[in-house]
Amino acid sequence: MWVQFAVGAIDGKYDNDQVFLGLIEAMVGKVDRKECKVGNQNFKYTKEVVDFSQLIMTISPQAYRYMRPQLQLPTVRHLQYVLTNTTPGFVPTKLVVGSSGLITQVPKDHLQ
Repeated sequence: MWVQFAVGAIDGKYDNDQVFLGLIEAMVGKVDRKECKVGNQNFKYTKEVVDFSQLIMTISPQAYRYMRPQLQLPTVRHLQYVLTNTTPGFVPTKLVVGSSGLITQVPKDHLQ
């Protein structure tokens, strides 16, 4: 199976599956950092992985908390930073985790 995947990747069969490729890249990076005894600070995620993570976190924070240790996914704080600092053309917002565990987006001018 792994050889078949590698051959397919070399042949470009997965070029349209950017989320999948981003997750593979993140997992390889996670293992490399662990072997080098380096932390995950400043870990670079693809835009597709960040978008995927934000979607899962928005739909189900509990599912995201379960998936995050299994896959190399960004922290909630990283998702908040990306959403508030790199979304041109939109009102700046902040993700707020409520008491129920749900995430809501609150415009910055409504925060103290």
